[in-house]
Order: sequence, then C-alpha cells, then structure tokens
Amino acid sequence: MKNALYITGILLALVSCTEDDVNIFEKTADERAAEAIANLKQELLAAPSGWRVKYKPQEGAGSFYVLMDFQEDNKVVINTDLGASDGEYFEDTISYRIDNSMGLELILENYSFFSFLFEQDQATFGAEYEFNYVNKTPDNALVF
Repeated sequence: MKNALYITGILLALVSCTEDDVNIFEKTADERAAEAIANLKQELLAAPSGWRVKYKPQEGAGSFYVLMDFQEDNKVVINTDLGASDGEYFEDTISYRIDNSMGLELILENYSFFSFLFEQDQATFGAEYEFNYVNKTPDNALVF
C-alpha cells in the first residue's frame, strides 16, 4: 500500500512538471527594474532648477529646507539651511545612485548634510541618507 502511494505521488509530480512556464510579463524582472530606475532618474533630472525638499527627520523635530539639483553624471548638488560646523553643509556636491531592492531607493553615497543629521544624538535623530521611492503625486511631486 505504501509503495502504491509513493508511486502515485511520483507520477503526480512528474505530470505537474511537464507544463510549460507561462510568461505573464513582456520583459524580464531585470529589464523592468532597469526601466524603473531609468524612469526615476529622468524624473529627478527633469526639474531644471532642482527639487525643493522640506526634510523632517522625525516627528517633533524641526524641518530643514533642502535644494537638490540632480545631474546626469550621478552627482547631486545639495543646498541646505543647516548652519552647523560654520556652514559646512550649506552646499555639497556628492554622488547618488538609484537602486532596486524591495523597491526603488535613492541612495546618497557620500558624507553630506544627510549623513551629518543621521549621526546626531548617537544616530537616534531619525535622519537617513537612503530613501525609498513611494510614488508621484498628481501635482508631480515625488514622494520618498
């Protein structure tokens, strides 16, 4: 009896493996991810004067105003109102990249205003330098 069950199980497994995989997308996952990355980069580059950001690291914290001008060569010019360190963070040019992990993310690769805020209060201030892309609003704002 046990042998009959094993043989039946094996036959069912063989029958189920013979069907062809159905491709429900026209492009591979890698192609779709590359296209999404390219589209987000074009959105970032589309603002001729850059993006105005009101950055609030956590609830109860103050806001910082940031101007971010993204460049084609994966550099971003960051202008802030942060007067710390004798104005060291008023203007920075750093590199950025757009990656796809569990979704699109904007990663600021070098030490900057965002890194400085991240380190505050023993890295408990709530600031980040990696931002998950959420969507684009009807008024063309990008939400991270």
